[in-house]
Amino acid sequence: MPTLVLRPAHTTTPRVTRTAPPITRTHYAGGPATLGGLSLDQSDFKYSAYLERLVLILGLNWFKPTKAVVTNPVVHFQILRDGTVTNARIVVSSGVPLVDRAALRAVLVSSPLPPLPADYGRPDIGIQVVFD
Repeated sequence: MPTLVLRPAHTTTPRVTRTAPPITRTHYAGGPATLGGLSLDQSDFKYSAYLERLVLILGLNWFKPTKAVVTNPVVHFQILRDGTVTNARIVVSSGVPLVDRAALRAVLVSSPLPPLPADYGRPDIGIQVVFD
C-alpha cells in the first residue's frame, strides 16, 4: 500500500508530495488541525488532483479538540464511484474518545466527496488518513 504524505507549500492549496510539512488550517477548534498522511488501498490510483481536493475537504471538516493525545487517530474509509463515503471507522485510536469522534466526524460530514475520476477503473477506493 503506497503512502502519500500530503502537505502544502506556503499557499492555501495543498500539494501532494512525498516529503513536506503538514497541512495546517488557520481556523480550528482546539489546536493546529492537520492531516498527517494518507494511504491508499489501491496502488493504481494516479490522480493527484483528486487527492489534493480530498485532503482540502477533510482538512476543512477536521476540528481538533483541545485534548492532548500521544497517538494521532487514523480513520479508514471507502469512497464509492459517486463520492459517497462508506465503512468509515477508527483503525488507530488516539486513546481519547472525543478526538477519535472528531476525526471520524471529519470524514463523515465530508460525504459526498467529489466523484472518483471517470477513467479510474474500479468501483471504489479505500483511504486511510492520519489526523494530526
